[in-house]
Amino acid sequence: MFFSKGIYYQGIKKIRTCGIGFAAIVIGMNLLYAFSEGELFASESPLASKAITGGAIAPFTVLMLVFSYGMVMSMFSFLNKRGGSDFLHSVPHKRICVYISLTSALFTWIVGTVFLTVLMNSIIFHVSVYYTISISQAFLTFLGYSASALVVAGVTAVCRMVSGTLFSCFIYTVCLFPLPRLLAFVLKGFILELNPSITIEKTFLKVFMADYSLYFPFKEIMNREAGSFGDVGLLLFLLSEAFLLFIVAAFLYVRRKSETAGDTTPSKGMLFLFKAVSLTIILCFAISSLILTHNAFLFFILAIVSILAYFLLDLAHSKSISKAVKALPLFLIPLLASVLIMASLYGIAEVFRSTNPKIHEIEYVEILETNSAIFPKEYCNIKSKSELVKEIAVDALNETNNKTIRKNILNVKFTMKDGEEKYRTIYLHNTNALQRIIGELVKESE
Repeated sequence: MFFSKGIYYQGIKKIRTCGIGFAAIVIGMNLLYAFSEGELFASESPLASKAITGGAIAPFTVLMLVFSYGMVMSMFSFLNKRGGSDFLHSVPHKRICVYISLTSALFTWIVGTVFLTVLMNSIIFHVSVYYTISISQAFLTFLGYSASALVVAGVTAVCRMVSGTLFSCFIYTVCLFPLPRLLAFVLKGFILELNPSITIEKTFLKVFMADYSLYFPFKEIMNREAGSFGDVGLLLFLLSEAFLLFIVAAFLYVRRKSETAGDTTPSKGMLFLFKAVSLTIILCFAISSLILTHNAFLFFILAIVSILAYFLLDLAHSKSISKAVKALPLFLIPLLASVLIMASLYGIAEVFRSTNPKIHEIEYVEILETNSAIFPKEYCNIKSKSELVKEIAVDALNETNNKTIRKNILNVKFTMKDGEEKYRTIYLHNTNALQRIIGELVKESE
């Protein structure tokens, strides 16, 4: 038996105080926003019909990302005290049944609050003659807020299962939340060093971008465009991440010892995770220095520093030289992880380099609109079939791997004769080349 209605209802009741309070805050603030927006728009023009999408539908639902943390802490508060922990572990149900039932109650509060908020605001905007709102946009908004809030809840649940006190759980959570984005930032930097012509945001590598994370609702507040809420890939990615986090939390809950409750000793697993990630980043730097600069000396220095840091951290925790020495073989985990990561990134960089467009394969070239001041916006997104533009763009692409000079950055879309689209970032080292491109685009736009 993997689910108990009794435990589920007890879970609903357990956090009803904070659940009702959080729901009242989120729903109330969003309703006030919806009514105030109605008055603002009504004063402009009764003939204007404005579309409401994304973060503009129920912007204060972003608070659920914060409140989800509180709900998880409240739901599993019994893990702080030995008596409560022993009682829940002694009930005539398997631990996995208790976990699934309680997390189902947690999902009900989180998803239910988001659903009611988005539904009520959508109804208000729909009945108003000044607004248009589509069911699909409302659903994507609901999905986006729910996915982000569930990822927060998942991270908190994992930290909750390995900690014995509220304080230690808080510390683990604060450290764990920025870790994936830090790793993504570092990996993005590495792959752009290996191949600076990759346009990250136009490839599957966009998962390394800061926008592609659970924090995206903060960026979308009051945004009347669909924005990231319209990115189905991002929403599915976050839902998958939340699912995996709750599976990990389930595994940890089932294996958790009752005496962990109230224990202030740092979790060995969390300490190893933070050590492994930190050392993996350092070792990735070491390997990248070897690949990019062929600097074997720097590689060995960083590798030795990593081993020494691993040993000293273990020594500080165990306060035993023999235990620290015995733990050294585990250094192979971050070492192998860094080798695997860098090998994968190098392979990806080479695949992009080997598939760079050739002049005879190109149908037309477009300079994509950017925030750069070097290229006039009126000549962006013009489909140029000029052989000169093709030649300059391809030559610049081939020279982009020059690490010494990086200026005049342009994002380019190459549409091939077979219909395939390739996005690349190029660096125009020759200023005259930029003027020649503009000149050709002027001719074609006339």
